[in-house]
Amino acid sequence: MPQRAILNGESFYAWNLKEPDRKSEFTCPTCGEPFVIVLPSLDIVKHFRHKSGASHDWKPETQAHLNMKRDLMDLALSYGYPCELEVKIPHEGVYRIADILIQEKIVVECQCSRISIKEYEERTRFYQDNNYQIIWLLGDRGTTGLDLRIHQDFFDVFYYFEDNIDNDEGTALTLKDLIYLTSESILKEKREVKKAQLAKEHLIESKIRILDNRLKKEHIRSQEQERIQSQDWRNSWGANGWFTKPIILPRRMRARLK
Repeated sequence: MPQRAILNGESFYAWNLKEPDRKSEFTCPTCGEPFVIVLPSLDIVKHFRHKSGASHDWKPETQAHLNMKRDLMDLALSYGYPCELEVKIPHEGVYRIADILIQEKIVVECQCSRISIKEYEERTRFYQDNNYQIIWLLGDRGTTGLDLRIHQDFFDVFYYFEDNIDNDEGTALTLKDLIYLTSESILKEKREVKKAQLAKEHLIESKIRILDNRLKKEHIRSQEQERIQSQDWRNSWGANGWFTKPIILPRRMRARLK
């Protein structure tokens, strides 16, 4: 549900809506079409709606999701970062609406509901291919394996709960920390470290396999030698059970026998 509209050329947010605002002329920041305001009396959050019925693939929004977006935007503004809510980002005829856009280059995706891994990958790839830095901020732990998938890409997972941001180890973080930890330079450095670690592990595994094969060959060779020696010993006995090979006595014993 849209939370931002344009009024007199400036952004206006749904949480500030009041009954007199029904007379105001709000427009959609995505397509420019007229908006009407929705002031529900139940637990549905305040929001805007197209007069024409267009939706731009908007989905129902929980209060938790709205609070996260609002708090993150306020936090970014408190740092002095230019920030906007629900920004249309087009590319080659398609577009996505970022939950929050900071400094015109950092997308924050606030995720409180479950999404598929495929959707996560498509959204992440869309922003990265268009040179946007992306931060995934989850409102729930263990969201259908999404946290594990995010960790593979960003080496960390970030959560938001009751005005607090922390990672999967429970370490408290700031918005500046999130921007730093998800920057391309840091991610590239972590990828290089991971790559070197995997190469080292692969080298160790290769050495272990070589040593293991060598030991196996030595064991087979030893067994073969024992088999040959055993066969030679059995061949030294005749059919009548007597030892058939000549016995070579020491020189001193041979002299006595003469």
